[in-house]
Amino acid sequence: DVYKRQLYYCPVYASSESGAGWIATVKSGTPKEMEWKQLSVTDQLPYYCYAGVRDLPLLRVDMETDGSLNPLETTKLAFSISGGDFASLTNVRCLYSGSSNNFANATAFGETQAAATATMTFNGNAVLRNGHNYFWLVADVAEDTAIGSKYVTSLTSAIVSSEERVAAELSGSGWEVAPMLFMEAGEHSYNVGEYSLNFYDDGGPDGNYTQGFNGTATFVPTVEGKKVMIDFKFLDLFNNSSAISVGTVSYTHLRA
Repeated sequence: DVYKRQLYYCPVYASSESGAGWIATVKSGTPKEMEWKQLSVTDQLPYYCYAGVRDLPLLRVDMETDGSLNPLETTKLAFSISGGDFASLTNVRCLYSGSSNNFANATAFGETQAAATATMTFNGNAVLRNGHNYFWLVADVAEDTAIGSKYVTSLTSAIVSSEERVAAELSGSGWEVAPMLFMEAGEHSYNVGEYSLNFYDDGGPDGNYTQGFNGTATFVPTVEGKKVMIDFKFLDLFNNSSAISVGTVSYTHLRA
C-alpha cells in the first residue's frame, strides 16, 4: 500500500508576509530493483577541437537504468582510438558525473594516462543511479598538433555488475583538429604554417572574454624567413579599452 500525506505552509513569523503558500504531497512506496536498460555513446557535443584545447570530451558514455534498490556498479571501461597521432592526446582521463550531463564536477574513474594509446582500460567503482549515468573520456590536445588530425574513439568494453554490456564496439563520429586557437592565460607560443588560424579570445566564437583576463600570445612562422600577418576581423573591447597591444618584440595583452 502507498500512503500519502499532505503538508501545508502557513507563515506565522512575520505579520507582514502574505501569499497563497504551498501544498506538497508526500508518499512512500516499495523501491524497485534496479534493472539495466541500455547503453549509448556520442561525441556530438558543444565543444571545439583545436591544438592546445584542454578537457576535450572524446566520448560520452550514457548508461541508463531503471529502479534504485540494489544498484548496479560499473567496474571497468575500455576504449580504442584510431587516426591521428596518439601522442598529441595527453592527460587522458575517464570521469563519472552521475546523472549530470556535464563533467565539470565529475569524479575520476580509474587512473589518468599521460598520453593516449590505441587501446585504454580504466578500472574503478561507480555505483549507478536511477536513470541516466554519464561517463566521459577526456583529454588535452597538444599545442603542436597538426591541423586536420582526426580521432575516432570507440567504447569496446563496459563491465557492470560483473556483466559485459558492450556486444559490439560503439564508436563516435570523431573529432578533427580545426584551424583555430583560443587565447590562453599566461604566455604561450604558437606555430603558424601553411594553414591560416582563426584566433579568438578565451570565450571563443560564441562567448565574451573573461573579466580581468591577462595573456600573451607569440606567433612564430614554421618556415624560416616567413612573416606572420594578423588580420583583425572583429574587435570589441570594454569601454574603448586600450588593453590590447600588438608588436614584433613584446606583447602585454592580446585579445582578438
